[in-house]
Amino acid sequence: MITSTLKAIIGVTLGSASKPQPTRILIALVGGLIIGIAAAAWAPGGALVAADGIQPIGTVWLHALQMTIVPLVTSLLITGIAATAERAKASRLATRAFVTFLILLWVSSALGGALTLGFLNLWPLAGDSAEALRGALAQQTPEIGTVPPFIDFVVAMVPSNPITSAAEGAFLPLILFTTVFAFAITRLPEEERKRLTGFFEAIANAMLVVINWVLWLGPLGVGALAYVVGARAGTAAFGALLHYVVIVSSVGIVLWILA
Repeated sequence: MITSTLKAIIGVTLGSASKPQPTRILIALVGGLIIGIAAAAWAPGGALVAADGIQPIGTVWLHALQMTIVPLVTSLLITGIAATAERAKASRLATRAFVTFLILLWVSSALGGALTLGFLNLWPLAGDSAEALRGALAQQTPEIGTVPPFIDFVVAMVPSNPITSAAEGAFLPLILFTTVFAFAITRLPEEERKRLTGFFEAIANAMLVVINWVLWLGPLGVGALAYVVGARAGTAAFGALLHYVVIVSSVGIVLWILA
């Protein structure tokens, strides 16, 4: 069962090899769900065994994508702040543009979150679909701890060890440290500043190359993960996927109109 299922997923992947990357991943997503749902309807026991065997493939691909996030985000943040600060020294207009960008970014993020909650209240995910999806993802998602008090949250924003924050995926303290570090770079002599920004720019470019490699294998990883969800959640997986697409598209359309 595992071998035949894996062959079907690979067949879907190779069959779309000549298409653009987003199309390949979309085909793998839908194809993996269909294969998983069909396998669950035809042989439920075998489909679940196959899901347990195929899930590591998707998990490995997901980890390969996640391993680029920290170096890419930190490098882009450092080079972006350094470049913006350099322009701001030469022009007040650049400073105003940077401040305006930060304000718009904050407003759009807050508005996007509010719109998402509003649309979810207007059209909540069906109870059976939500339960089926939770059961399918139970083995893939970590447990969510309790929300810490506000003062503890503020204290945790300042990392005692940024390397530990990066290893634990604590992005807020990591971004705070990276931002402070980037502004410190702007105060260095020109030669040292250019050397450091060039170093981080090279890291960002290298990470983009790695991401392209990982995304080339995206249909295989996405197809494997989609099969696992389809085999465990059944037809509820399609309902959840449609719900997600409609909510995200609606938020995007509203933000586009307001812009």
